[in-house]
Amino acid sequence: MVWHSTLAWSMAVGQTLGRGLFAVPAGMRGDMREVEYQQRRWGEGILRAAGIDLRVHGQEHIDAKRPYVVVSNHASLLDPPTLFAALPIGMTYVAKIELLSVPVFGPIVQRTGAVFVPRTDHDRSHEAMQDAARRVRDGQNVLVFAEGTRSRDGRLQPFKKGAFVLAIAAGVDILPVAIRGSHELMPAHSNRIRPGTLHVQVHPPIPTAGLQYADRDQLRHTAHAAVAALLAAN
Repeated sequence: MVWHSTLAWSMAVGQTLGRGLFAVPAGMRGDMREVEYQQRRWGEGILRAAGIDLRVHGQEHIDAKRPYVVVSNHASLLDPPTLFAALPIGMTYVAKIELLSVPVFGPIVQRTGAVFVPRTDHDRSHEAMQDAARRVRDGQNVLVFAEGTRSRDGRLQPFKKGAFVLAIAAGVDILPVAIRGSHELMPAHSNRIRPGTLHVQVHPPIPTAGLQYADRDQLRHTAHAAVAALLAAN
C-alpha cells in the first residue's frame, strides 16, 4: 500500500505541474474554458494514477447552460479532483485562504481563478464572497465545500452559511452533490491513497428564486438534508 501511495502522489504532483503549465497562463489571460478543460483532465489523471474507478449518478439534473453554486460534502483530499472529473460543467471554487500555503497546488489554484476566503477577516471575507457572486451572475459555476473543512471521521458535518448567502445574492440554484467513498480511500488524517471506487451523486437543483438573506438558514438545512440523503443511498 505504501508503494501505491508513493506512486500515486508522484503522478499527482506530475499531473498538477503538467496541467498547471497550461492552466496558469490561461487563467491569467481570462480563458476559463481552457482552465476548466485542464482542471477536468487533472482530476481524471489523478484518479487514474490512484487506481480509482469513478461512478457518476444523476448527471441528468445538470443544465450546462445555467450557472450553479455547487455544494458538496468534503472528507478527503481526493474530493476536488473527483468533482472536476465527475461533473460535466466547469467550476471555480471558494477555498479557505490556508490552501495558498500548499506547495505547488496552492499557487496554481490562485492563478486559475479560485476565490480565497480569509475566515478571520470579516471585511475581506465579504469582499471575496461578493467577487464569487459576481462570477456566478456572469455565468460561472462555483464549487463550495459547505462544511468549511474536511470531515475527520467521514460523517457529514453541519454546513456553513456562506454558500447559501452566495447563491441567494447571485440569484442562482444550489446544486447539491455527494461524494461517497473518498474517506475510505484517503481519510483526512492520512496521506495514503487506496485504489477503489468513488461514487458521485447529483441531486436536482434547489431553486433560490424569490429568496432573501433571511432565508439562508432554511436553504442551508434543505441542502444539507439533500446531501445527507444522497450519502445514505446505496
